[in-house]
Amino acid sequence: DLNGSYVFSQVPLNKDIDFAMLRECRFDAVGVRLKSLRRSEKQTIDLLTWFIESVHAAFINKTFALDVTSLSITTSAVCSNIDFIGGSVVHEAVENPSKVYKFKYQDLFENIINE
Repeated sequence: DLNGSYVFSQVPLNKDIDFAMLRECRFDAVGVRLKSLRRSEKQTIDLLTWFIESVHAAFINKTFALDVTSLSITTSAVCSNIDFIGGSVVHEAVENPSKVYKFKYQDLFENIINE
């Protein structure tokens, strides 16, 4: 801590990251930008989950992901205990959701049943 300052590192989302070196350099947070990735959503989710777990295992305080554009990646990152997330599908906390969707098992098969 430099008089209330924090040091962040943005790294590429891949498995070539030396988390021990980042810890030794005293980074307070390590994160990624997901805007221009060239991999499937499932590959991104799997790699991001690995990334978040690896940062925390290296005893680096915080993780972040920016430019998140998918609800499933957002959900996965939150479930993996990411500390900060931002992007077009993420917005500030609200008191009430703007829409509520109710799902019943009949709704899932309605198109098939009606054929």
